[in-house]
Amino acid sequence: MTIYDGRRTTGLGLDRSGFELIAHKSSLGDWESFSDAEIVKAVDYPEVTVALKRRTGASKVVIFDHTLRDSTAPPGRAALREPVRRVHDDQTFRSAPDRVHKHLPPKEAAWRLQRRFAVINFWRSIGGRVQRALLAVCDARTIKPDDLIPSDLVYPDWTGETYAFAFCPLHRWYWYPQQSPREATLLKIYDSATDGQARLTAQQPLTCRIRRRRSRLLRGAALSCGPWSSGDAVSWSWYGSRLVAIEESLLAIWGGAEGFCETVIPVIGSACLDRDLYLLVASVKDTSLPNVPS
Repeated sequence: MTIYDGRRTTGLGLDRSGFELIAHKSSLGDWESFSDAEIVKAVDYPEVTVALKRRTGASKVVIFDHTLRDSTAPPGRAALREPVRRVHDDQTFRSAPDRVHKHLPPKEAAWRLQRRFAVINFWRSIGGRVQRALLAVCDARTIKPDDLIPSDLVYPDWTGETYAFAFCPLHRWYWYPQQSPREATLLKIYDSATDGQARLTAQQPLTCRIRRRRSRLLRGAALSCGPWSSGDAVSWSWYGSRLVAIEESLLAIWGGAEGFCETVIPVIGSACLDRDLYLLVASVKDTSLPNVPS
């Protein structure tokens, strides 16, 4: 099977191939810091949240877990895992919406699920360039519905669902050689958009026993996304940034998402937030208006 160099390939991106490489420098630099879950949540989670918001135009990002991987880890260590050595995707079309329900209050989850959302993995190396268990990713444009095999993932208090994949010679695989700790691979695990853009990708580590591989994977849900631009890893879309500013102002006026869902949504239903709607709701609340993009 041929695996292509993503650094030498044009036309890749979250909405096209379902993955892309971005520049990202973490404030955490050593293995000991990444091994401390509380430090990761306090430092790494906010940094990744900012990066995902900038990339997708999402108004809210929920990081729901992270995993440390070591290619030499012994089996059975819950806090440290070896790379998953099979072709897979971490969510399915059924389990991804369940994630939103699991991590948000019921009314906010129901509201946000009426708008576009995505589950995105944020994968980076720790301590050096990746030279062992290299990450391979499959172009979403070569994956067909018949290739997807739902599989239960059973935890003590939670049963999730992931996709395994049937082999297909049409699958086109890529990797990013020598990925450094100052880079991150974004993997689209699920996208609710059904307009022809990439909805998921498949991943698998490549066997290459040169040196130890240590990595960190964060899983997050990007909620209320705008129609971000494929291949543009640095700027917000105009639509996305406008929607985010309006939504944040609305939530602030109405005391957060719970108050907004209880008070406003029953009146407006799932109508798209707009400047005119913002002005209407703000005037009813009799609240001074913060700056909103025109």
